[in-house]
Amino acid sequence: MKLIYSFVILFLVQTTMAKSQFLEKLEKLDIDGQISLGGDHVNNQQVKARVFGVTGRLAFEYPITESLEFEVDFGAVLETGSNNSFIIDEYAPRQQWRLGHANFDWEPFEWFEVAAGAIDQGEYESPLLLTGTAFLGAELELSIDFTPQHKLFFKFEQAIPNNLNLAQRIGIVEDGTPLFTMSTVGAILEGDLLTIKAQGMRWSYTNLSTGAAFQSQYIGNSISGGSQVNSQFLYGFSGYNFTGGIDLFFSDSFGFQFKGQFLYNDKAPDERNVGHLATIGMVLGNFEPYIGGFSVQSDASPAFYNTNRTGHNNMEGNIIGLNYQNRQDEEDFSANFEYVDATPIEVNAFQSNTKKIAFNLTMPLF
Repeated sequence: MKLIYSFVILFLVQTTMAKSQFLEKLEKLDIDGQISLGGDHVNNQQVKARVFGVTGRLAFEYPITESLEFEVDFGAVLETGSNNSFIIDEYAPRQQWRLGHANFDWEPFEWFEVAAGAIDQGEYESPLLLTGTAFLGAELELSIDFTPQHKLFFKFEQAIPNNLNLAQRIGIVEDGTPLFTMSTVGAILEGDLLTIKAQGMRWSYTNLSTGAAFQSQYIGNSISGGSQVNSQFLYGFSGYNFTGGIDLFFSDSFGFQFKGQFLYNDKAPDERNVGHLATIGMVLGNFEPYIGGFSVQSDASPAFYNTNRTGHNNMEGNIIGLNYQNRQDEEDFSANFEYVDATPIEVNAFQSNTKKIAFNLTMPLF
C-alpha cells in the first residue's frame, strides 16, 4: 500500500507541476480577436457584384522558448450577395477559412530574426505587387536600432506564392511550383511630429503556372496561348519596388499623411512595366479623409497576385476614401469607406471602366 500511495503522490506532484507550467505559458499567451463587416459594390461591363460579408479573426503568439515563438492569425469569411460576371468570378461570395499567417519566429538576438512557415506578405505594404495573403517560405531580417524610434533593416525572403482567395473563387488549379524572392532594405524614423517609413526592394517571380497566366489575361496581363493548358505570361517578372509613407502632425488631432508605391518590372518593355499608387490625406481627430491616384501598366507585375482594389493591371484611376480610428485606442472600433473609379490604359475585350465602392467595419472581440 505504501508503494501505491507513493506512486499516487508522485503522479499528483507531476500533474500539479505540468499544470503550473501550462498555466504559466498560458499567461504569456498574447491573444487578439476581431470581427469585421464589409462589402463590395462593383460595376463595369463585365462584372456586376453586390457582396456583403462577415470576417472573424483570431491571432495569438505562443512562446516556446525565450527566443522562439509560434505566431498564428486565422479566421473565417462568410459572404452573401450576387455576382454576375462574364469572364472571372473574382467577386463571387465565398464561405471559407482564411489564414493570415502561421509561422515560427526565432529571434536569438535583437538584430537577428528568422521566420518560417506561412508568412504574411502585407507587411511589405506593396498592393500593386502583393496582397496581404500568406506565402509559404522563410524570411530573414537583420536590423540596426539606432534608438527605439529609429531603425534600419534588411530582409530576405524566398517563398512559394499563392492567392488562395482568388484561386478558390475561380476554381484555378496551379501546376508546378512557382517561386517568389524579395530582398529589402528599409528605414523607420518615428517621432511625435514626424514619422517617415521607406522600403526599397528587388523582387522576382519565376515558374508561374499556366493557370495563373490564363486567369491573369482577364485582369490585365499579356499572355500567349488561349487555354488553361497552354497559356504563358508573355513577359517575365523581375524588378524593383519602392514604398514609403510620411506622417506629419501639428497636434494630437491634426496632421497630414502620405503613402506611395512605385513598381518597375525590368523584364517587360516600356509602356507595359510600371505601376504607381499614391494617397494623401488629413488627420482630423479620429477621421482621416484621403484622395489618391494610381496607374498600373499591363505587365508591371503578375495580376493574379496583386490587389483588386485598383482593378489589378492595365488600369488607371482615382481613389476617394475616409478612415475612422480612435487615435487614443488603436484597438478600438475602426471603419473605412472607399470609392474607386478606374479606366483601362489599353482597350481590350476583358476590361472596362470600373466603379467600385467598398466599406469595412472592424470591432475587437475582447
